[in-house]
Amino acid sequence: MSDLSFKDIVDQYNELLMRMEKYDYFVRDAQIQKTTIEELKSRIAILKGFKQQAREHNDEEAANAFLHMQCVLYSRISSLSMWIELKRHKFHKAWDHLIDAQEYLAYAKRASSKGFGIDDLVAKLIKVEQGIFPGFPLYNSLGLTFMGGVCSVCGKKLEECEHIEEKIYNGVVCKRIRIEYIDIDHTALVTDPKDRRCIISEVEDDNGEIRDYITWKVLRKNSTTEDKGKKIRGVVYNFHDLDLS
Repeated sequence: MSDLSFKDIVDQYNELLMRMEKYDYFVRDAQIQKTTIEELKSRIAILKGFKQQAREHNDEEAANAFLHMQCVLYSRISSLSMWIELKRHKFHKAWDHLIDAQEYLAYAKRASSKGFGIDDLVAKLIKVEQGIFPGFPLYNSLGLTFMGGVCSVCGKKLEECEHIEEKIYNGVVCKRIRIEYIDIDHTALVTDPKDRRCIISEVEDDNGEIRDYITWKVLRKNSTTEDKGKKIRGVVYNFHDLDLS
């Protein structure tokens, strides 16, 4: 693919991060942000090619380093996408992009910490969450049983392979993919969910009005007055997957 050394690749990666940082703000032009996203996607495709070469040579340290870079760039894409959706007043989509950005950085830290500093990026996203979104005291959490599916690392059924879900193997996070069936056992309101995309989206206020939880805009009047307690509506499951292959 290329005669570049690993150091050359890292230098180009760092240069890209530094250059695109100036676009990662709400007030930046949306079209510039969209163009930057496309450039980041192109670089991710290149990094995946380098990662595959490292995997073929059983160089797990390099493969994990490329996964780290891949996840950081995906995090920046998610952050830029968040700003774009905020400017479109698509606040629920913006929240999902924020969680994507945070989760990608968490995987990046797990993949490799040698020579790659991302603490400032993590801190920035925390400040964005605290400064822009209202905070969610409760989330939805489902009790699920997954049937079927194969390992994202080796392609075998998870029951037949030696890989452990969520563990990183040679630049790939082990995931159950191509799930055949999902059985829902129960749902609960929790403060610390597995998926923070499962938010409370609507809530009834003291006057019986149903409000969007993020914007606090009145959506409708509660048509049922006989029920005791307040009504809420939220996201119970999210089918979105991060690209960790």
